[in-house]
Formats: sequence, structure tokens, C-alpha cells
Amino acid sequence: MNPWFYIDCDTSVDPPNMLVSSRNEFRLIDISESQIRIKNHFLTSLCGNGSMNFTLDFSETPYTFSDVNKLTHIGCSDLAVLEGLSHQYVAPNLTLNNFAGGCVSFCSGDDQFRGGSCLGNGCCQIPIPKGTVFLKSFISGMEDRWGNVKSKPCSYSFIGGKDNLTFEAGSGLSEGAVVLDWRMGTENCSQARNSSDFGCHGNSVCIDADAGVGGYRCSCLKGYQGNPYLPPRCLDIDECINNPCHSTAICVSNPGSFICECRRGYHGDGGRNGAGCYRRTWSKLRKGNFQCSPSTP
Repeated sequence: MNPWFYIDCDTSVDPPNMLVSSRNEFRLIDISESQIRIKNHFLTSLCGNGSMNFTLDFSETPYTFSDVNKLTHIGCSDLAVLEGLSHQYVAPNLTLNNFAGGCVSFCSGDDQFRGGSCLGNGCCQIPIPKGTVFLKSFISGMEDRWGNVKSKPCSYSFIGGKDNLTFEAGSGLSEGAVVLDWRMGTENCSQARNSSDFGCHGNSVCIDADAGVGGYRCSCLKGYQGNPYLPPRCLDIDECINNPCHSTAICVSNPGSFICECRRGYHGDGGRNGAGCYRRTWSKLRKGNFQCSPSTP
């Protein structure tokens, strides 16, 4: 398995921190079936004139930046530039595309950061394309060139998901989260299933990752549960534990499914939320003369 999928537990703090094994400075906040969220410490600051830059490189990892992230710059009379590389997958080839964006932050009055959100005054944002694997941010103070006097001495830039972009000037910026998409490999299902290291095994199905990014993910089949990537992987769910059948029915668990069988003398679908089971009724024949005639088609 790719070492980037391993998680280390740092017990030197209470509560312990989950760390992405290959890069222990990445503290893990949350894991889902398609994304991870890591603590946002991708922060650079600039006080006074001059310039500052930082880079983030995930090009050799199974992670790409989600497009819910943005570069947010907070400051006055600053130019922020973002350059990067993003994956573009057109079967069977995966290529890297260059992109660039920028924004300028001005300050007017004292209502910057009203409500803790970036509304355009003293703050600007740059979107990040889905599938991005490399980012380089450049910040330059433009006070001398524009002849403005900064009302705030320091500027800050950081990357985070848009649902985490609530802040006050210079405070709490490192407490947000960066959202990363993850996938297995760079090939789609039709290509990857022929390789020796294909990750989807018995009782699971392969699902292509997001369009244009490449890679795939695995999911347990209906009626199975577990982690499809690690032993014992996807195991049959015993649906009978939850008593899905009527009180007069017997639950029989089959691989990936179950059936409800009505007890002897009862008839119906056996389901607790269905028709259930009802007692059979029999017609009595009275003594007398009767005859059976063949049915007609």
C-alpha cells in the first residue's frame, strides 16, 4: 500500500494527534470515503514592504487539492499570485496543466473582515482548480509602487476549504482545514483492474474517481460492509440481527442478502414492513355430487 495512506498516532499530546505518516507535519482532522481534511498551517505572513512565497507539492502522492479550497489573502495594498499544476486525465493518459491566478487587496475604512468573512475589503481570494497537485503562492507589498500607506502593518495568506474561511485579521488563521481528495493510483477502473496491485478485491466494486483527475476507489457491494482495501475487507452483513421479518416468519441470511420465510401454515412476503404473514384459509367441500371438468385455455 502507498505509504501516504499510513497514519501515525502522536501520543505525546492529549488528546493524541493523527499524522499523515509520510509527512508528519500534516495533522489529520477527518477521513471520508473520498477526502481527508488536514489542519491548515499553510500560512505565510508579510510585515511591511517586500515579498514572500511558499510552495505545496502533492505531485508524488495519492492526494489532490479539492476545489472547495481557496487561497485567501488578508492585507492592504498587496498583490497575491497563485501558480500551480493540476491533473487532467483523458484515458489512457494523465497530463499536468499549468494554471495561474491573482488578486489584489485594498483597504477602505475600518470595516475590513466584517463578520469574519472575506467580502473584498482588505481581503481577496483565488480559486484552486480540482485535481491540483502543486501550488506556489507569491505575495508582494505594493505600498511603495502605489503610493498607499498600509492601515494594517502585516498581511497573511493561507489555503483552506471555503466552509472554514471564517477569521479575524491575523488571528485564528491556522485553525481551518485544507480539503484533499484521495484516490488509488492514476488509472481508471478499466485499466487498473488488469494490474497486479489492483486494490479492489472480492465483494467490492471499483468506482472511477472524479472526472478529469484519474484514479479509482473501491466500495463494498450491497449487503457487505467493511474496509475494501484492508483484510478482512468486505464482510457479509447479517441482516437478520435487526429482525427485518414478521413475527411469524423466519429470517434466512444469504451472502449479500436475506429472505423472510413464513412459518408452516402461513403465507405472504414475511417482511416486517411488508405484507407480513397471514394464516392460510381452506375451503370445505360439502357432501354431494360434483364433477371436475378440464379447464379451457
